[in-house]
Amino acid sequence: MSAARVVLSGLEDPPVPVPDFHLRNGDAGDSRSLLVRPSLPAGYRWVPVAGVFPEDALAVVDAYIMSALYQLENNPPAETTASGRRKMAIVLGTSRAVMTRYYRLTYTDFIGDELAAVVINARPAANGKFTYRLSATMRADLRDLMIRGLALTKEEQAVMATLVPSSLGVLPVQGYSLIMTGHHYLTERNSPSRRAFAAIERQFWNDNAVKNWFAEDMAVIQDCAWHKSGHPVIPSIKESMAREERIAAMLRGAGVGSAASMLPAMETQLRTAKSYLALMSAVDPLLKMFGGSADATELSEMVGIIKSWPPLTTAGSVGVPETWPQSVETRAQALSFLGGILAKNAAKVAYCYGFYCAFAEQNQTLWAGEATTDILRTSCSLAKLKSQSLSPYLEGLQAYSDCNAARNKKKLEGAEQWCCDSVILGNFFAGWSGNNFSFSCFSFHNNVPID
Repeated sequence: MSAARVVLSGLEDPPVPVPDFHLRNGDAGDSRSLLVRPSLPAGYRWVPVAGVFPEDALAVVDAYIMSALYQLENNPPAETTASGRRKMAIVLGTSRAVMTRYYRLTYTDFIGDELAAVVINARPAANGKFTYRLSATMRADLRDLMIRGLALTKEEQAVMATLVPSSLGVLPVQGYSLIMTGHHYLTERNSPSRRAFAAIERQFWNDNAVKNWFAEDMAVIQDCAWHKSGHPVIPSIKESMAREERIAAMLRGAGVGSAASMLPAMETQLRTAKSYLALMSAVDPLLKMFGGSADATELSEMVGIIKSWPPLTTAGSVGVPETWPQSVETRAQALSFLGGILAKNAAKVAYCYGFYCAFAEQNQTLWAGEATTDILRTSCSLAKLKSQSLSPYLEGLQAYSDCNAARNKKKLEGAEQWCCDSVILGNFFAGWSGNNFSFSCFSFHNNVPID
């Protein structure tokens, strides 16, 4: 008996489309991510309003709200009610109208998969307002919902008036959150993301006319306002907005200082470097009082290069110094390199911080009143040095006391010129190779006579 011949057919289409590259013999730059990232759930996708220029978006804010409501009703998120979806639509629609107008958003600014089909076409009327034409492909029951209109209550109108300023900074603050956490919005109380958005809530959402409306569904509203509303805008655009000092200044000028409180955004390495530079600027004249000096010129130049480095460009288009490692090709790699430089020199910075803190403690009368805050002594980046590099920090404290005592003694002896004993400023650096930091970020020169 002969065996039956079985023919199996292959798949007509692969279940997941994947890019092609050669792992054994291909170039590193040829690889592409195989991770399939889920897009925004259908109910939250951005529904554009057709027939309107971006600058006129707020004139048709009701169309944005109705479009968002249609999308939510056509694709209802789990565990939501009709009244809850109406609230969500008011938040999404108003926020997106604000973003469209003030950031002049067009189709090229969006992730294609997070846009939904247009359901409302707006046309200018003779009275300067707009008339709406509904899409012919609408579900019949939802078409009736759209025809009935929104019939907004006074409370909802007050909420919309509140959402206009509170939505103004969402895109750059989302960019800040992406830079700092890798996420559009995090609910963890102490995360940089949550702290940034909480500042906006405190400024706008506590008015008596609207606070109950927000409080009743706070978690859902926060998710729509801070996460879903701007999600469809391309992340790199939002990150660029977050880094622009001009946008931060314009937000403050528009009365939305809470949204600008964390802007312009800087990665952790840049924030730390900025604190170190501020310390070096303050401690250099102090060290000169006692015959020393501190120089952070090269660190300052390094920070300037990285701050102006666009995220998606390579080193060749930026022009990095020849002294940098050849492996530094991207902004991310430059930040990693900067982080290593800062870590290597943390002990010396801790010494300078101790020196400065001792000076500040003994000269509190220099501060203009009790309300004045010494931002160096309250800096988080510098305060960490106390625990991470405690020994050099304590040596810096002692060095200032010793130098100050020596200086006072010389003055009592009537010396016209004096130089702090190199034993005082020099002991700390005795175990280091020369007087320069690695990469010459800082350098100290002892025994310079001063008046």
